[in-house]
Amino acid sequence: MACKPKRRLKIREKYQVLLKKIELTLQPVIPFVLGLSLLLSISTNLRMSAFPVGPGELLLTALAGFGVIYEKPWRLWKTPVALFWALASIGMLLGALFAPQKGSLAMHHAMAYAFTAAVTIGLIALMARLSDAALRRVIYWLSTLIAIGLWFGFVVYLSGDAVLAQKLRMADAGDVRYSGWSINPNQLALLFVPLPVWMAALWRDVSNPTRWQMAGFGLLLFALMLMGLLVRSDGLFVVWVFEFVILLMLRLRWEMKASRMSLLGYALVMVLCVLLVKTFAHGEVRKSVRCAVETLSQGEGLWSAKCYDGQAFQDQEAFRIGYSNPVEKTGVREELWRHGLQAWLESPWVGHGPGEYSWHSIGVNGERSEIMESHNITIDMLTQGGVLAGFSWIALVSYLLINAWRIRDSYTFSVVLMMAAFTFFHNTRQPYFWFVLAMSYEAIRRKLFVSHASDKA
Repeated sequence: MACKPKRRLKIREKYQVLLKKIELTLQPVIPFVLGLSLLLSISTNLRMSAFPVGPGELLLTALAGFGVIYEKPWRLWKTPVALFWALASIGMLLGALFAPQKGSLAMHHAMAYAFTAAVTIGLIALMARLSDAALRRVIYWLSTLIAIGLWFGFVVYLSGDAVLAQKLRMADAGDVRYSGWSINPNQLALLFVPLPVWMAALWRDVSNPTRWQMAGFGLLLFALMLMGLLVRSDGLFVVWVFEFVILLMLRLRWEMKASRMSLLGYALVMVLCVLLVKTFAHGEVRKSVRCAVETLSQGEGLWSAKCYDGQAFQDQEAFRIGYSNPVEKTGVREELWRHGLQAWLESPWVGHGPGEYSWHSIGVNGERSEIMESHNITIDMLTQGGVLAGFSWIALVSYLLINAWRIRDSYTFSVVLMMAAFTFFHNTRQPYFWFVLAMSYEAIRRKLFVSHASDKA
């Protein structure tokens, strides 16, 4: 009988050794696969039509499972993102059980939240196993794959080849805006929110860069920012502007030896991208770019009247990247927020459970639109999970911002603040959004983007 425990111990030791070998083998590959899976998860048009699962969801599930095997997730329940999902899930469950009404698409939203929560907790466990260098490589590969993949898609989009676009499963929002493989262009806009700041955070670790490194960094930053603006999201443009201003102010405050040239270069790239979008892609993106290319090929100037709208740099047009009337969009969102809050007040403590509860007026007589989300994550959390879910979300953002401020991490502070600002206009169940918050927590915990004492004045 005494031999059985010894045999079990040997088997367990062999199993642990095998797991360790597998982990060491996969460690160099994980950053690339994680970056690819996050890009694919935003590419919602690649999902199956019958069931909303695609290659991105499958890869994220595999990575989350890998994290669960190697780092027991129940040990990480105190991490802020995991704690948020635990409290929000309880709130939504109580709302579903006791609320007086059920929302539209309740089952769809419940499944999406369950998947996102499970994958996020698995990714938190995975990232806890990765080294600091591996976490930086995740950002590098994510940015590089986005630049390559979406610029390839943009070339296909400009060609206007509907057959090829259909074969590649690309979504087509028409000449008005580019949406890549995302059904909703706002999903694609979300993808770009943290990337310029993360690129600047990676660049701060490069000492004595070569000319090739500077050229590569500048080209990648330019490609990401120009592609982001070509999505034509007012929300993304506003977030990027404030993101840069906040980053600039905090870096000059906290890092006196910060490279002024890198900050100036960042600003110049932003200005250059805006100018290019306003000239090459003002109005209808596909038609404008084609016209600009034809004009250049004929040796004419970019300011040719046949391509350029003289109003592009006058009045509010100079500060607008989006594709429709901002006043009209603001009015619709205000209605959605107001009606969402009204729905929450009908069941303030536990909400109504997963689903959609808001609406806005349409037509001359002000008829109700179909039931939809409030397009504001705080209001939607209150509506679906009551006080517990809504205030858990506020507490999560506050925790990350306060701790980033305490350690003087200007990069993570900017990313968290702007991701939160983006959700004032959209609700998101995208795993990518929660990955960004989980990555921000890891950056704070490890002081990943904080200068050493010797680097400061």
